[in-house]
Amino acid sequence: MCKCCGYEFQCKLFGFYDCKAHDFYESQWGKNKILFLLYRVIVFLYSLAWVIADVSVYYQPRYWIFLTNWTEVTGCLYFFTALVLAIYGYFSTNREVDRERGANWGSAIVWILINVAFSAALVTDLLYWALLSSGTNSSRLAEPFNVHSHAINLLLLIIDIFVTSYPIRLLHFIYPVGYGLVYTSFSLILHGSGFTSAIYSLLNWATSPGIAAAACFGVSFVAMPLSHLLLWGLYHLRTFIARKQGCISDAEETNLESHEMGHTNPVYSN
Repeated sequence: MCKCCGYEFQCKLFGFYDCKAHDFYESQWGKNKILFLLYRVIVFLYSLAWVIADVSVYYQPRYWIFLTNWTEVTGCLYFFTALVLAIYGYFSTNREVDRERGANWGSAIVWILINVAFSAALVTDLLYWALLSSGTNSSRLAEPFNVHSHAINLLLLIIDIFVTSYPIRLLHFIYPVGYGLVYTSFSLILHGSGFTSAIYSLLNWATSPGIAAAACFGVSFVAMPLSHLLLWGLYHLRTFIARKQGCISDAEETNLESHEMGHTNPVYSN
């Protein structure tokens, strides 16, 4: 990977270039696929168990309208697709992986979901603890479901960033932004259909449309890109540590070929 920041602003990096297939099948810290697959299984089952428990224990007829729940399900979906990809990588031979020459469509889905899941979790958790938790009694704040959906979910994704080996592209901020716009459109549909106009106190299209619009704009176009910038920084911290530990060679970084969805791009090849 080129070390200059200018590298990250190439239009090709809105897509799925400059990665290796095995980056999605093994950890940054070694090539033991069994341990990596075991990690994937444990994290996915943990995430899935919380989603099932949340729906089963609490009667929530409007579960599907809240951003917190969208974010929790998105995180679980990411861990599921990452597990499927790890299983595929485990049963693929090195020759088959090398033949892929970059990200396949499954890798692209995982790549998009980690960008969305992390940014959504960070923004949702910060908004909850900064704005929505005030007035909530301490016993409610300390409930396991609340702690998981507003803290542990983000911690799992941070751990995942340091375990995995695939890169984070700065221009992939468009995917978290798109997630914010989708939820904004969803809330407007709920308002227009008469189902509900007030999902949260800050998101009330009936009584405070200006505040609701400002909140949606701020989350989609300010908070999401900033969260993705932090994700990009964590990725570079991981690669810095891995380089110091000898897990990444300088040759591996500087001689990385350019790829697009499984095909070498001759324009960028040496």
